[in-house]
Amino acid sequence: MSTAIGLGLLLLISTLYLASNASFRLNNEHMRLQQDGSYAMNLMAHHLRQAGFGRLILDDPYADTGQITDFVPVEGTLALGLHGCDNGYVRPLGSRRNFSCSRNPGMASFAVSYRVDDIHDAATGLGADCNGAQPIATAVPPEHPAYQLAPQVMIARNRFFVGAGVGNTVNSLYCHGNGNIGALFLRSRSNMSIVTAMPYWQRTASCGRCSHR
Repeated sequence: MSTAIGLGLLLLISTLYLASNASFRLNNEHMRLQQDGSYAMNLMAHHLRQAGFGRLILDDPYADTGQITDFVPVEGTLALGLHGCDNGYVRPLGSRRNFSCSRNPGMASFAVSYRVDDIHDAATGLGADCNGAQPIATAVPPEHPAYQLAPQVMIARNRFFVGAGVGNTVNSLYCHGNGNIGALFLRSRSNMSIVTAMPYWQRTASCGRCSHR
């Protein structure tokens, strides 16, 4: 009789231990998911706050030109600080990248552009894109007032998107800068973060230097 009671208590304790262990693992996974999401949101917010930034060249409220900065078009595109694609990019990963907006259903993505320092320091992020590389110098149009100060400026253009790398079935958050370095893996399990950030840039679409489609 005592043996049966002992075995019953042992079974009960074992069941409680296994249930507690499973609950701990689940809570730990939820905590890591929240940390990943917080990391992704803070990282994207850091770049979103700089969208369209440029050094002030002319600030004359009585002039027809008004405020002019050295934030100029980059890579043959319009000088947009923020541009989003509702369905993501056509092919953001791989050897044949295509950052055109996709017409097929997909996860949203966006590109953030802003002026960075001419001096590059990968350790501190000074003058760097989201990959830590120095952006390729952008030529300033001769008719632009900023041309008198410098014929070239450094404009970072960072594309944030969610995708799965080669041989990987798990979607991860990536950022592709314009410093001739491939897309940098940022953090997995953060798919929901980029979706959460979409209303932010959609609300700012009226800034004149933002667009989405």
